[in-house]
Amino acid sequence: LVASNIFKAVASVGKASAWDILAIGTDYDGLITHMDDYPDAASLPQLRHDLQDFIERKRYGESLWFGMEPAELITKIMSGNALGFLSRNF
Repeated sequence: LVASNIFKAVASVGKASAWDILAIGTDYDGLITHMDDYPDAASLPQLRHDLQDFIERKRYGESLWFGMEPAELITKIMSGNALGFLSRNF
């Protein structure tokens, strides 16, 4: 479900720049129902691993990779884009 949501957003933008605006966030301080496999922020490394593994194994949404590799895409949404935003704006 997470990968599906990510790739739907990329598809709606329709170009590689979509990968530069997405970021995984948490609301662990206020989330009522979490994803069972990722119950807290300590689970984010596992989410990262699982997303990358799924995308690589299934070649999921390959037409929306825009020449990038899954590791690069996952790095962008798991940390790179958020850090870039903070660097540019704060």
